[in-house]
Amino acid sequence: MSGMPARRVDGNRIWSHDGSVWAAWRVQLPSYPFLSTDGKLALHGRVREALVSLPDHAMLLSVCRPLSAEEITARVGAGVPVGARDGWRRAAAADLSALLATRPVERRLYVLARLIAPQARTILDSALTRVARTFGAEGPAPRAVDSRRADALAGDVGTRRSRTVSVSPTTPAEIAWLYRRAPGR
Repeated sequence: MSGMPARRVDGNRIWSHDGSVWAAWRVQLPSYPFLSTDGKLALHGRVREALVSLPDHAMLLSVCRPLSAEEITARVGAGVPVGARDGWRRAAAADLSALLATRPVERRLYVLARLIAPQARTILDSALTRVARTFGAEGPAPRAVDSRRADALAGDVGTRRSRTVSVSPTTPAEIAWLYRRAPGR
């Protein structure tokens, strides 16, 4: 992960250069416009509860990623019976072209929470990592005590979020994707 501004990524945990440790989750919300009034009110209550219960140092990220023709075709065509897929593709080609002209995107919502505040040892390890990377080497791995603590805290925070809204831990690939797109935000 030498191209990322993070010291290290382990699962959904991000070891930053300032010595703090964060965790990230992707939030899956239902399509709001298609909910009933009661469903909208219930979703509002769950989202409000999730936001109010976030730790002091937390952030929300809302990003859009472009959708390719292949991805749209795969998603929409998933419900088409196998024997009818070729005919469906031909019949939907004009609509797909019109849709692609609008440059469709998928909105993704993430919640991040700081698990461990900067401490002398995590700041020192972060500084050692920066020095090591200057010489093309990796710095020290997170200490076992910090790794166990971050893992336990991430599990606790993730469990509390999942009681109100649907969340799933991000993958290291998703975190790298977010970092690559950071300058555009």
